Amino acid sequence: MGWWDFLTSDVHELVVLLAGDVVIVVAALMVVAAAAGAYKGCALGRMPREVTVSLLDGVKVMTRRGRMRQAVERCRGGDTLAAATTLARAGQLPAAEEVVANCIAKGGELDASCASAMIQGFSRIGKVARAEAWVNQLWAAGSAVSVGAFNVVVLSWIKAGEIDAAARCASRMVRERVPVEPGSYRALVHAMASKGEVGAAEEWLSKMEKAGVPADSSTLSSFISALAKADDPPKCAKWLQHFLDLGHICPTILANTVINAAAQAGDLPKAEALFHQLAERGTEFDAITYSSVINACAKSCDAEKAQAWFRAMEAAGLTADTVTYTSVVSACAHASELDLAEQWLQKMREAGVATHRITFNSVLNACAKTGDMARAEQWFCSMHDANVAPDIVSYNCMVNACARAGDIEAAQRWLQRMEESGTTPDATTYNSVINSCARVGDVAGAELWIQKMVDAEVKLDAVAFSSVINSCAKAGDIARAEEWVLRMAASGVQGDGAEYNTLIAACARSGEIGRAEKWLEVMQKQGALSNTTTFSNMINACARAGDVRRAEEWFERMRDAGVERDVITYTSLINCCAKAGDAQAAEKWYSAMVQAGFEGNTATFNSMINACAKAGDIDRAECWLKKMQEASIQGDTITYSTIITACARAGQHFRAERWFQALHEAGLEGDTISYNSVISAFARAGKVEKLEELQARMRAAGVVCDTVTHNIVINACAKVGKLDAAERALQEMHDQGIKSDVITYNSVINACSRAGDYGKAETWLERMISSGIRPNTITYTSVISACVKGGALSRGEHWVSRMEETGVQGNRVTFSCLVSGFAKQGDLDRAGYWYQRIRDVGSVPTTGVFNAVIGACAAAGKPAEAEEWFQEMERLRVDPDGGTFSGVSRAWSKARRPDKAAEWQSKCSWYTAGRWGR
Repeated sequence: MGWWDFLTSDVHELVVLLAGDVVIVVAALMVVAAAAGAYKGCALGRMPREVTVSLLDGVKVMTRRGRMRQAVERCRGGDTLAAATTLARAGQLPAAEEVVANCIAKGGELDASCASAMIQGFSRIGKVARAEAWVNQLWAAGSAVSVGAFNVVVLSWIKAGEIDAAARCASRMVRERVPVEPGSYRALVHAMASKGEVGAAEEWLSKMEKAGVPADSSTLSSFISALAKADDPPKCAKWLQHFLDLGHICPTILANTVINAAAQAGDLPKAEALFHQLAERGTEFDAITYSSVINACAKSCDAEKAQAWFRAMEAAGLTADTVTYTSVVSACAHASELDLAEQWLQKMREAGVATHRITFNSVLNACAKTGDMARAEQWFCSMHDANVAPDIVSYNCMVNACARAGDIEAAQRWLQRMEESGTTPDATTYNSVINSCARVGDVAGAELWIQKMVDAEVKLDAVAFSSVINSCAKAGDIARAEEWVLRMAASGVQGDGAEYNTLIAACARSGEIGRAEKWLEVMQKQGALSNTTTFSNMINACARAGDVRRAEEWFERMRDAGVERDVITYTSLINCCAKAGDAQAAEKWYSAMVQAGFEGNTATFNSMINACAKAGDIDRAECWLKKMQEASIQGDTITYSTIITACARAGQHFRAERWFQALHEAGLEGDTISYNSVISAFARAGKVEKLEELQARMRAAGVVCDTVTHNIVINACAKVGKLDAAERALQEMHDQGIKSDVITYNSVINACSRAGDYGKAETWLERMISSGIRPNTITYTSVISACVKGGALSRGEHWVSRMEETGVQGNRVTFSCLVSGFAKQGDLDRAGYWYQRIRDVGSVPTTGVFNAVIGACAAAGKPAEAEEWFQEMERLRVDPDGGTFSGVSRAWSKARRPDKAAEWQSKCSWYTAGRWGR
């Protein structure tokens, strides 16, 4: 018998009655407590059900009226976990946790119903960590966690934006084989896609399908949109196809997203293919869809297709808006069809569509890129006519147009106009002008605008520094470029390493390998990543210096640095071998390139052809051109010019002409270099009459005859003694405004020298000096030679004095002219003086010089002196020839010593028979 049996039925009824009134429910609890206390060893959990229910109903009402503390304090018996569940469902979570704690302290066990109420309660108020803690507590108690509880936590984490936590919780569900509800899967994929976490979204989408949960249209749309925005075309195409294979019809908004992604990437074929693919599957398109495709046309500079798609849009009954018209105008502008762009702008106005500054800016930008200042100004004025206010982009386009046209003053005027309009120039504005100076190597101009940028308190960025560094590099001023690199580092501006590559390339162009290596070391210390360009520049530096071994070392160091080699790197190394004329090494590296899986390009084959040409192996060069054609690689003008030059150097002018003809048959237009190559071939062969014909063809083709062209012609005329033709060619240069150089004047003065016309030689030398071109040793030597040939030896000596007064030093050839000249006149003293001048410059006279002096001794009948000069030859180890022995023999004959003459004549015979030796 239980303790309840001691109570009368009246007490029983009283308790039920009291418990039904919330005001005096405490009294009911006290009665129960008193009755319980009256019975020794009673079990509190054994009250009859009707009493328990009455008490709990009272507790529920008290809970709703905010009297939880009283309920907790008084609830000493009954089903306390049920009471805690009620509190949790009412949102009174701390009180519920306290009840549960009391229950567990008294030996009770947490059940799934109570834990679920706690989990849902904490999830509702956003305390997901507490909710997950109750999941863990229930799990630790060995009770099964309900599917609903787990999914509530997953969804709550997602709602709180804690996607990683949601994924962790869902992963635990999968691991513990608790089914993840479809809603949780979809919410998780949606959330990950929205955050751009496409990899994680794809993983959960795969798990979802593996679990047998079908991917709905909304979930897949969200994921595919994320892929499109993440610029992952292959995966986007794969999942879109999967979407369609499941029988879903692609919604317009998703179609717009994927087509726009292709458009933004400038992939017109992809955008068009998607449009047609989705159209076949029943997707309905709107104006945005067509505008996206037209935008792809604009980015691809395809004005014709942009117009075609515009017409297709109209045929579909859709109305074009500002965006659509702007895309068509941009397409025309990007294709440099500015007249067409203007027509579409007019159509836009006639259609009553509001023009936007973006429309005008796209055209202004096109004008700027071509440097068309006049057209840009017209469009800028059109903006005002259309009541469209220009913005900073508009003004920047105008400044950029002036800068690209090289009109820095106009750029400055637009800057001033920009400021007067209340628009503040930004870094882009100044960088346009700085970059313009850099393109032409105007270091002073670039530095001036850098200072103006600083004065305007516009922060110098990496673009500004890189531009001025580039201007120094283009001007060949490496020291100044180095200063700006250091200033950039000191100012804390972080570049992408391009500034170091520019500097290394400048060192490479000047062949300063050590300097290039030093800056590569600095680059690596600064943490800038060296790339393929960096190492290619280093290899090019070695190429300039003709150091193949060092280039190969850098090629290996590139591998050690973990930088991938590409066809450019291999081509740089092959080019290094080509410059050194090492065709065998070039072929070795070409084979290595092919084995590495790379295919040669035009530059690669050109380097191979050049390697063979430099080695004088024309047949091998022609073989490489054939291989190039077999690889379906189109040769360019450089390809053919290289072979033509090789033929010219070998004196094979007919072969050179044949390859020049092949150049035209390949559909290529000859340029100045190719024409100069074939002209040089005929010039070397002395075919002067052919040169005029080739020059005429050159002019007819619209190819400029440059300084090199005229120099080749003048030099050819000089070599065959056609002084008048040489002078005429030089006069033509001046008449056509073609700049002459030291080679030009040297060639015509050489023609005068060959003709022995020292008067004209002197005249051309004076004209050369007055034109600001500094004569060199070759120039003065040619004039002195002309004087010697004309018999004006004193004039020759005069020009030696003039030469030395200008700081130009004579050489062996210079003084040899005077030795020979005075020897022919029989002036052995002056000949001896100029011989000594040859020795003073550290040179050894040639056999011809000694023969001239010995001949003079013979003419003067001075055999002893002739023999002394022969002994001088032997002392200096200058090989005599037949003329030397004959000269000494004649000297003895003149002195009437036939015996000695015969002796020297026999020596001459020995020499002729090859039996002479020291």
